[in-house]
Amino acid sequence: MKSKYLVTAVLASTLFNTTYAKEGHQQHDAHEHGHAQLNIAQEGSTVTMQFISPAMNIVGFEHHPKTEEQEAQVKQAIKQLENGSALFGFPKKAGCKLASAKVETELMEAHGDHDDDHHEKDHHEEKKHHDKAEKHHEEEHHDEHEEESHSEFEVEYSFNCSQPKQFHQLQVRLFETFKGIEEIRTQYISDKGQQGFELTPKVSVFNLP
Repeated sequence: MKSKYLVTAVLASTLFNTTYAKEGHQQHDAHEHGHAQLNIAQEGSTVTMQFISPAMNIVGFEHHPKTEEQEAQVKQAIKQLENGSALFGFPKKAGCKLASAKVETELMEAHGDHDDDHHEKDHHEEKKHHDKAEKHHEEEHHDEHEEESHSEFEVEYSFNCSQPKQFHQLQVRLFETFKGIEEIRTQYISDKGQQGFELTPKVSVFNLP
């Protein structure tokens, strides 16, 4: 991620990956359908979060949008993910408000790249339309690449809390919005230490140390 404000969450992410690596989870194995990661770091009155999920959990596919409907699904998912106030429930006394949210996904980027590739391919076909065998090979390679793609949604949130000491509990509502999520591996870190959680649709609230 490119945001400057998530220095502490990057630290949390590092600790998260280290913790699960010891349990047999490797960082590159984190892309598992149904599973997601949530790293939370608290520094004073600021709470930063890093949410990472396979695109399959969010929109039901991981290739670039092929239709207008799929493109609309991705745009709708981005809007939902940006609404951090609806996805996370803080204690009212903590006075935590969403300061910023940034969503990144290869799906939209890949869609733009695909359009460029498509135009280049059309140009290529106009010049070498007689070479059908080469065209067929390129299309097969493209389809295989799509099938092997592992796109994700990665979101950064920043919350400002007027009474940070009252931030002792968090309700995660991601399960309600995105039915494809079955489990969220969560890591919380602050000056008090760190703690890991396994959240599910039935257990979506956790108490902080």
